[in-house]
Amino acid sequence: MRPLLVLLPDGGGNIGRDGMPGRAQARQDAGAAAESCRRARLAGLVIDTSPRPSPLAAEIARHMGVRHLPLPHADADAVSRAVRLERGGR
Repeated sequence: MRPLLVLLPDGGGNIGRDGMPGRAQARQDAGAAAESCRRARLAGLVIDTSPRPSPLAAEIARHMGVRHLPLPHADADAVSRAVRLERGGR
């Protein structure tokens, strides 16, 4: 079986990898990490749990080369269904 990396962001990042506050650095760091996932050919899914579709979540999905799924009212069943469908299950 191939692993599936599932991200569940709830909005915009605000802390960089160095632990310091700053949205610009957090966005840059998230993009770099997502590109690393793409280069490593990791399968993934970005389940966006913010109230409205988050531009940052969509950007991360693009950088990773994976699907961005806005799911503002995510509960355990909805997340489980989304992951099963992404894996090709039912």
